[in-house]
Amino acid sequence: MLDEMLWGGTESISGMEARLARLTGARAAELDKLADVLHSGLRHVAPPLDPGVPLHVHARYSKNEVLAAFGIDKPAHMRESVKYVQEHRADLLFVTVDKSEDHCSAR
Repeated sequence: MLDEMLWGGTESISGMEARLARLTGARAAELDKLADVLHSGLRHVAPPLDPGVPLHVHARYSKNEVLAAFGIDKPAHMRESVKYVQEHRADLLFVTVDKSEDHCSAR
């Protein structure tokens, strides 16, 4: 999921280790500080969704983060609204809600 967040989910999983290996020195230190700041803001940690998937119940994730957590290669390229993941026997359902005034009626 870190690979997806840093590089946008457009690259193949096979190159993930090489990309993450570039996180050295100041880059790694900055990410470590950011993780500390984010961790200090946690109020409640929800239980894990599944032992094999790094997602938590009642948490917020982007489409790409969810797909990366389930091991989908190049998550940014997925355009389906439903994705079945055989390994986890899971249907991933994605819905886009646009609440702008241009797309909603007053009724």
